[in-house]
Amino acid sequence: MRGECGVVDPNSHLLYSRFGVADDADFVSPICTRLFAYWREKTGDRSHPAWADLNLMDIYGAAPYIMVRDAVDGGADFHCRFCGTALVSVLGKDPTGKVLNDVYQSSGRDMMLERYRYVMSMDAPVRVAGYVLVVEKNLPTGFEGIMLPLGSQAGRVDNILFAMDFSYDPSQDGLAKPER
Repeated sequence: MRGECGVVDPNSHLLYSRFGVADDADFVSPICTRLFAYWREKTGDRSHPAWADLNLMDIYGAAPYIMVRDAVDGGADFHCRFCGTALVSVLGKDPTGKVLNDVYQSSGRDMMLERYRYVMSMDAPVRVAGYVLVVEKNLPTGFEGIMLPLGSQAGRVDNILFAMDFSYDPSQDGLAKPER
């Protein structure tokens, strides 16, 4: 990853991860690799594709692991347009139709806002690897994630396409499993 800037906090009660701008060679997960390739294909000669350019049926196998967030007021909050069933199952919440402020407590919301705003500011693919610590039924859960900017105009990110693969082992990134 170029420009890695993520917070690595094993004492956090929510998320223990690293994130940064990524290239296709950075991704290990087949879900993230496939989604990145699809995003690149739809990007063409632009900085990013628009949500209208995508068709979830084209990436049907990854759809259960995908979330689409719409930026509200330039990134003041993010509305969940779509959340796949695998994410709902692991995270224990269905945020579809809700904004971050309505779903997460302040510390979790602030971490997510930081990552979404980073994607908006970089206007580039972002790789995330770590452990989700908010899952009530199976703590902690390792993952590799990809966050991709979407927007109808160059230089303006309106949506973020996000996927998480929970079969990934973050120890490959030098992250030890936090104790709970």
